[in-house]
Amino acid sequence: MFWGVGNPAPWPGTPKYPNGSSRPGPNLYTDSILALDSNRGWLKWYSQVNSHDILDHDFQVPPILALANVSGKMQKIVIGSGKMGRVYAFNRSTGSILWAAVVGRHENDQLAELPNATITVYPGYFGGVETPMAYAEGVVFVPYIDLYTNYTSTQVLDAQNFDQAKGGFVAIDVETGKIIWEKKFESINVGGATVVNDLVFTATFDGTIYAFKRDTGEEVWKFKAPAGINAWPAVASDTIVWPCGTGGSPSLIALKHPATSAVGP
Repeated sequence: MFWGVGNPAPWPGTPKYPNGSSRPGPNLYTDSILALDSNRGWLKWYSQVNSHDILDHDFQVPPILALANVSGKMQKIVIGSGKMGRVYAFNRSTGSILWAAVVGRHENDQLAELPNATITVYPGYFGGVETPMAYAEGVVFVPYIDLYTNYTSTQVLDAQNFDQAKGGFVAIDVETGKIIWEKKFESINVGGATVVNDLVFTATFDGTIYAFKRDTGEEVWKFKAPAGINAWPAVASDTIVWPCGTGGSPSLIALKHPATSAVGP
């Protein structure tokens, strides 16, 4: 079993213990991926991608299993990500990092310590990759959020308003970790990624649902829901069902393929 793990606390620190100094060291096994023996629960390996986290940069997104030719060798891999805005591929047997891809905006997020004065960090504590990724035929699809937080070494001052922050969506080649295509949105992307045949879907906080071609990123259609979206859909046959409920009129909407219905998206 493969598990992504969240952040240590307190973060970023306290007046008495700035920069997480009340919890010295790397803080195992936070911001890590763990491989556990499913029969006994024993730890087989771990890989910590962010030691002594002081920014609430969880590695919480559900991992994805795949088979890929990495560095000329066919390997069983596991892909993880989280609020630090980085996507990692690990060898499934050893936990070694095969590649890392940076998604979204990054600023001051690699500091070992925060200053006493105010500093702006991208991604903030509600940024990076918040919702599930999707995988199909050698490509992982990743929704991300560009949202800052203002910190000092002892406290969180404030974070950017959701309505002012932006988002994006990237397709990454799992053999190389290189970005194949990218879409940027004027609203945060908290709609996850969902693959259906040759399309990949996502949705943004302003209530817009998008369908893109998996291979090129070409937009096939979009639909404006009656409320904002911070959830992902269910799919059955030619129908995709999406919950929406942020502001507006909370609803459950079903979109049917236009070839089988007079009412298309």
